[in-house]
Amino acid sequence: MGKKVSIISLGCAKNLVDSENILALLGEDKFVITDSYKESDIVIINTCAFIKDAVDESIRVIKEIAEKKNRKKIIVCGCLVQRFKEKIFKIADIDGAIGTGDPGKVFELVKTLKDNKKILLVDDKTFVTNKTYPRLISTFPYAYLKISEGCNNKCNYCLIPYLRGN
Repeated sequence: MGKKVSIISLGCAKNLVDSENILALLGEDKFVITDSYKESDIVIINTCAFIKDAVDESIRVIKEIAEKKNRKKIIVCGCLVQRFKEKIFKIADIDGAIGTGDPGKVFELVKTLKDNKKILLVDDKTFVTNKTYPRLISTFPYAYLKISEGCNNKCNYCLIPYLRGN
């Protein structure tokens, strides 16, 4: 039997779609998907960093999971990592961190986790990909459709292009 993995998806529907892609990739590779982080060997936290409340929630959840780590591997992905990069490791004891835009890279990070080695994968351009990934729908009978990744406008008040790319 494979390692048990769970995902906590915070923020927008784009994060949820990314989380569903990550879960499907892991499930196809003999990982056991569970909805309980307490039963997991690996916990993935897909974060949001668009507004202050979202940043606060993401940090709170990371700290909460890290306090209960008990030999679990913790990967933080998404907008909080994209925004804070290597500073993410100062929040709590996490094993890996990856920015936005490519569920396949999160899947690869999960597969390459090593003991006592911190891994950070962040690209200023984000990991935008044209690949199509399988998806494990978590909101059945409904599903979100991601029609874009980021935004081409660079409004002074908005972080989306910097977190999610064009």
